[in-house]
This record gives sequence, C-alpha cells and structure tokens, in this order.
Amino acid sequence: SQKLKQLKKREVTDSFTAELTTTIIIMLTTTSFNSLQGATIIAAHATFTKVLLSFTLRTYQYFEWDEKRLSSVASNKYIEQFEKAQINESEYAALLVGILLYLASTGNDASTAATVSVVGQIGYVWVRALVGYPAL
Repeated sequence: SQKLKQLKKREVTDSFTAELTTTIIIMLTTTSFNSLQGATIIAAHATFTKVLLSFTLRTYQYFEWDEKRLSSVASNKYIEQFEKAQINESEYAALLVGILLYLASTGNDASTAATVSVVGQIGYVWVRALVGYPAL
C-alpha cells in the first residue's frame, strides 16, 4: 500500500515536471523580451517571490501559535523547498537585472539573452519550489 502511494506520487510529479518543461520550451520559442523588459520582469518576479514567502511564513505563524506546531512549519517540506528556491533566485536576480539594465542603457536589445534569462529564472524557481531539487 505504501509503495503504491509512492509510485502514484512519483507519477504525478513526473507528469507535472514534463508539463512544466514543455510549457517552458513553448515560452522560449514563442516569446521574446528586450533587455529592459527582461530586467523589469526579473525584478518584479524577485519582489513577488520575497513577498509570497514572507506572507506564507507569517500566515503559518499566525495560525500555528504553539511551539510544537511552529516547529512542524519549519520542517514543512514545501516551505523548505520554496525557501531554498527563493534564496537561490535572489542570488541571481540582482546580477541578471544589472546586466540587462546595462545592455538596455547601451541600446543593445539582447532579446535572446533577455528571454533566456527571464524564462530560466522564473522556470527554475517554480520547478524547484514545486517539485524540489532532483536527487541524482
């Protein structure tokens, strides 16, 4: 019974990962951003993930008031995955925004670099937050 549950959960995760990967590939082939748009989208996404994580943690802390429940929130797998994804996102967002703003200020459109940066940044964060980091 336990193995069957694990297999079903893995099938759902694999199916979700495949659909998300397909969506990212479609976005890469059909969407194009210039460097200023890319910088704006990445900065907005970085702000959104920070606010969302803070809101999620504060909501859990508000409703889970005793020590035992608060420690279970800290060990919640999904919150931990999202927290790690958001930390990684914040490390690269500033660098990507700076590079894309520099390219925009020099008049360089850099649509391929901007599009790959946006899709890669947003795709990585949400795949890691929702699916987790793959164990190799």
